[in-house]
Amino acid sequence: TKRIFSRLGVVKESYLDWQELFHSQFEGDVYMYKEYHALIVEHAKRHCKVKPSCSGCCLSGKCEYYPPQKKPL
Repeated sequence: TKRIFSRLGVVKESYLDWQELFHSQFEGDVYMYKEYHALIVEHAKRHCKVKPSCSGCCLSGKCEYYPPQKKPL
């Protein structure tokens, strides 16, 4: 979670800061919370690894890590 949101430009100092931000913005029930968490974990496993796999990432347009597209000459 920290890696994904850091790459999106949402920077927090500690895990508790991240947790507080998430909890303050989340409006669902416990089942929705678990699903959201599972989706974050799955996204991290597929795309936002230490060495990212940006191809096909749905967040690439907002990600600060994503390499800019090269323009043809």
